[in-house]
Amino acid sequence: MFIRQIAVLLGLGIMLLLLGFYFVSVTSPFDNAKLQEYIEKNEIAQTDDENLNNIISELIQENKSIYYFSNNAFIAFIIFTLVITCFAAVGHLFIDKLFFREFYETASIYIALRRGLLIALSFFAAIYLSLSGSPTLEIIFSVAIIIAIELLFTIFLQEPLSKLFVTHHKKIAETPSALDSAVS
Repeated sequence: MFIRQIAVLLGLGIMLLLLGFYFVSVTSPFDNAKLQEYIEKNEIAQTDDENLNNIISELIQENKSIYYFSNNAFIAFIIFTLVITCFAAVGHLFIDKLFFREFYETASIYIALRRGLLIALSFFAAIYLSLSGSPTLEIIFSVAIIIAIELLFTIFLQEPLSKLFVTHHKKIAETPSALDSAVS
């Protein structure tokens, strides 16, 4: 079961990675209409590729590149978020099984996927905030907030739920059944 989970997540991650590279190589992350308006406003010639590259570099340095992204950039963002989620979940499953579980215990794929998604979101939140010109302290705080959400979920939600289920099963096991009362 453990190897099957890792193989499925690893295969899915590799397929999504190939799809993401293909998608990025075929489509442009910029909105052509908005970029064309910017080119016309700055009077850049059609054959002047070096000047266009300099303008795009200036947009990135001025933290205005996000305004010129198309839907393709957001689709690529979703694909690469899923890729990082799959690879982080594979790493989490492997480390969890190797170091923290007994031989007969299975690693939790739900926890691995949740933590993988949070790792991917924190990574892309840092990229988004750095492209939009946020200070470094905001980037660090956004990653820290995502880590705090995971800690709060683990401490306050996961433990009480597991205690609730264990208590419920103990009550069921302790109550006499109809067969026990009929036999005695």
